[in-house]
Amino acid sequence: MENAIGSLISSLSGINTYPSNRTGGRLFPYSSIKAGISNQMLGNYTGVYDMSIEVNYCDTATKITQENFDIEYTDIFNVFYSASPILSAKLNAVANGIFVYMAKITNETPTIRIPKRAWQRGLTLNTYATQNS
Repeated sequence: MENAIGSLISSLSGINTYPSNRTGGRLFPYSSIKAGISNQMLGNYTGVYDMSIEVNYCDTATKITQENFDIEYTDIFNVFYSASPILSAKLNAVANGIFVYMAKITNETPTIRIPKRAWQRGLTLNTYATQNS
């Protein structure tokens, strides 16, 4: 799921995308993606999972103003939020081995400035997905 989200974000130029298992340094501007299974839907052993995905966007505050940072973040938000095609269809088009039944934006975090002089803002997605065989 992290790779599918990363594929959608990679359509925007100039943003480095890192999944949660990536270690080491990260080059600005970047988005980090962390997916996790919340629980199994419809009972045990169904294979349909409720997943929560956190997408955080970060850029250096020394090279970009908060206004421009917010504009770039809005571009990321717009990748996920559109009337057509819906988010689940976008994810199904790029996901390998996963079928997404439902996907929606559930939360958005405000812009904050973190200690290393960087802007950070994020959103949380919720999906119902299963392994695609």
